[in-house]
Amino acid sequence: MQVLPEIQALESYLQTTTPLGIESFSLSELGAGEYNCNYLLETPEQKLVLRVSVSQLSGAKDQLKHEYDMLHYLHGQAIAPEVYYLDMEGFQYPVLLEEFIAGEPITEFN
Repeated sequence: MQVLPEIQALESYLQTTTPLGIESFSLSELGAGEYNCNYLLETPEQKLVLRVSVSQLSGAKDQLKHEYDMLHYLHGQAIAPEVYYLDMEGFQYPVLLEEFIAGEPITEFN
């Protein structure tokens, strides 16, 4: 069973590191999967997804780095969210900031 990071710990991390210069924000849960927890990071200017890679399984530790690299490669193709930030070591788990795209969760289509 995976242990999800507490929102307060993530808020403290964001206040300390100020990724992308973000200083004023709110954070709420979007959902979790087998390897990641996703949070909605809202600033006065934008909405972002804060993805936290919580899997400690062998081979999964670099999964977020691979995702960052692929999204960076697809930049400007209008087929994937824009990726803005990756921190592999500054928090208890790797974190990624990417564009939030509003819509129905995929689970709603099952």
